[in-house]
Amino acid sequence: DLRAWGTDECVLWSTQVTVPFSGGSGPRATAWAPGTFNQQTCKYDDQKVWVGWLKGPGQAVMGRIDGVTGQLEAQVDLPGWPLTADGVNGYAPYGAAADADGYIWTTAVFSGLAYRIDPVTLEVKSWTSPNGDSHYGMTVDGKGRVWFANWQGNGGVSMFDPLTETWHLVPGSGGNIFRGIAADPNGNIWVANNNGGVNGCGLMQVSAETLTVVTFHTFPQCGTPVGVSIDRDGYVWVVDRA
Repeated sequence: DLRAWGTDECVLWSTQVTVPFSGGSGPRATAWAPGTFNQQTCKYDDQKVWVGWLKGPGQAVMGRIDGVTGQLEAQVDLPGWPLTADGVNGYAPYGAAADADGYIWTTAVFSGLAYRIDPVTLEVKSWTSPNGDSHYGMTVDGKGRVWFANWQGNGGVSMFDPLTETWHLVPGSGGNIFRGIAADPNGNIWVANNNGGVNGCGLMQVSAETLTVVTFHTFPQCGTPVGVSIDRDGYVWVVDRA
């Protein structure tokens, strides 16, 4: 049954982080950080969820929230946030992911920016792609490399390696309208592509090891695939908005 807000016993907590002032102010980007590993229980304790929003025009923040209580513990400003998308207010952090070291990554939509937050010191570092990136989806693979799906700009699949601080653009992936992106545990990157690009509507499979296109998958009734995710059995799931 559908219940009124605040009356559903399945809602563990709800935290108000901002008063929306524009359509893109958020909150939007969301990522879980692993927390601290407990040697006795073989489980992670004190897990945090990071959420991004705008506190004002062009003023982006990522907030650290206690995963159990919902308490907002910290807010981290993201300097140099661009007014992409609407040119007036900008959009909230559009996607987020945690790497194996616990760093939190996020990006500004339709930009070539990558931001990294230290979860302990809250230090922020940022890098800008030299390849004309226009980020939409983002993810982090098992080696800590950050992958981006480009909706505009080069319309390709790009990767940032934080160890070498270098950007890479996958050859043969350009000219598309990419949206969601996900990394599987077998070294593949999966990217949703809309109609109107070079490859048309479907799902591009990229090798994270060789930085090459493996194949482009098409399927019936394809229109505007946006979200991509991998389940524990390795199946790839796609949400088609159309």
